[in-house]
Amino acid sequence: MNILDINREEVPQTICTTLEQSRTLRDLGLSAETSDMTWTSDIFTPKRIYGEDQYRLCCYPGAVTSQDPTGTPAWSTDAMLAQLPEYIEIEGNVCHIYIYRDFHHNWTILYECKGKGKGYAANTQANLRDCAFEMLKWYLTER
Repeated sequence: MNILDINREEVPQTICTTLEQSRTLRDLGLSAETSDMTWTSDIFTPKRIYGEDQYRLCCYPGAVTSQDPTGTPAWSTDAMLAQLPEYIEIEGNVCHIYIYRDFHHNWTILYECKGKGKGYAANTQANLRDCAFEMLKWYLTER
């Protein structure tokens, strides 16, 4: 098995949600069926792994199974973005999602209301994974 040691301070753009982010999304009610990876403490799972404390990242969806009762669902950036709707309706206004990277190399995800010319909800982070996580957390909390 190949093990990749990731220093989160030096390499913040990692493959998926951290264990803490994963637990937050799960606790907010995001279905494990939408996950595309699993954090596990089962040391016998023969899958490609990445370090996260004493947990390993297994590149298979499904989270908790009878063979892996310790599983915590994890979401790639793409899987999180897929959960954000293309548009939302706020007080009769249609707000479309926009995702972009600015000249400072920060990522922004925002819902902008058509005709209003201003953002309704936005988040800016140094990496797209964290930006998607924050917007998905907002969406799950506010909907």
